[in-house]
Amino acid sequence: ARPTYKDVDKMPYLRGVLWEVLRLRPVVPLDSKTAVQADVLPDGTYVPSNARVLFFPFGVGLDQERWGEDVQEMRPERWIGKPLPSSYDFPVFQAGPRICLGMNMALFEAGVMLATLMQHFELTLAGSSEEVRYDRSGGVMGVEGGLLVKATPLAVVDRDVSMLGGA
Repeated sequence: ARPTYKDVDKMPYLRGVLWEVLRLRPVVPLDSKTAVQADVLPDGTYVPSNARVLFFPFGVGLDQERWGEDVQEMRPERWIGKPLPSSYDFPVFQAGPRICLGMNMALFEAGVMLATLMQHFELTLAGSSEEVRYDRSGGVMGVEGGLLVKATPLAVVDRDVSMLGGA
């Protein structure tokens, strides 16, 4: 069946995959805010009026103190059964009054898309993972030349396994 919002919400591993992808490759790797008026950050840092404050979601996602020794590994399990970190500690969708209004919709759409694809295809990289180059030159992180993926219909995969004597 086509996955619904309730279905996606009940798929902890899928949600873990989505959050782990956002941790390792946030869509917006570097962002900033400009202080409309002077302010003081929670750690006591004074921010003058009109100052630009940068934050670095890409760096946050690769912080070994925060995520552990396996910080470079794709481990969706690190998100399962645990509360999400504060949006201030993990700002991939901004934080506070400026948090992305489309966050839940984006996660839902990505979850439905991934669940639907996985119902019908086995996905593998068309080339080597060493060939994947990230383009960080714009405001959002992309893959240079796109990400080529081989999508094998599951019916073909099942036949191939049965021909090999698998279950």
